[in-house]
Amino acid sequence: MPTFYDSIPADLGEWALSQPLLCVLSNPPFPSIPSPSPPLTPLTPSPTSFVASAPLHTATSHVNVSPKGLPASTLTILSPTQCAYLDNTGSGCETIAHVYENGRVTLMFASFGRSPRICRFFCRGRVVEWDEPAFAGWVARMGKAEVPGTRAVVVLDVWQVQTSCGWGVPLLSPQPSTTSEPSATPSTLQSPSLLADRPTMSSFAAKLAAKDALRAYQARFNDKSLDGLPGLKVCRRDVGERLWVTDARARCRRVGAQWEGMLVGVLVGWLVVGIVLGMGIRVGVGALD
Repeated sequence: MPTFYDSIPADLGEWALSQPLLCVLSNPPFPSIPSPSPPLTPLTPSPTSFVASAPLHTATSHVNVSPKGLPASTLTILSPTQCAYLDNTGSGCETIAHVYENGRVTLMFASFGRSPRICRFFCRGRVVEWDEPAFAGWVARMGKAEVPGTRAVVVLDVWQVQTSCGWGVPLLSPQPSTTSEPSATPSTLQSPSLLADRPTMSSFAAKLAAKDALRAYQARFNDKSLDGLPGLKVCRRDVGERLWVTDARARCRRVGAQWEGMLVGVLVGWLVVGIVLGMGIRVGVGALD
């Protein structure tokens, strides 16, 4: 049975950071829990994470899912209603483009140990790019070390938290087992050690930066999404875009895609006008009589 919270309870936040899976996708409430100070730290290493997002109205409407590395090293729970993660340079910018368009993001955590649980943070997101004055302050507030190629901080305002049983999530075993019970001990399963973070992306970004080629790479791959939505602003400026023109076009496409609602609105408007005019004519004729 799912349980819903108005904010992130302190113990649930600590549990979330200790889990091996984070997916960023979009019963009675519990009272807010005071903000922990300093920010919560994980109980055990968390080997991987994912981010998913989707545009509202585009021709193709990709639903994107992106891996995001260790939650413990990239994600910080700042308060019961806010968290943030470091977004590193990659060959696309789907999450950033989708957050710019509609702000909908969901974080999902899952336990692969003997005590199953799934947890979701439903959020509204915003992007703080690396060249913005507020960027350094957010990194410092998160208490993280800025890795080479960090292109933005994605700040997430949590408006609801959900937990569910997680019995459909597989049980991670460090060794293959042909029996119904895995051979690993509970402590090993509770802190999976088979998954490890890769330094490849940060090393790749560091090599590009050493060649003074990081911004060129970002400009080539991070200026727009697969659906053509505007991406990182700094990249769009680097490729010579006029931001206000591109943003206006994107907004027009977004409004135009809602033609069904607009058509219904026009028809209802004409219907109301017709009724009012008809009533006015009747009133006028009655007065003449």
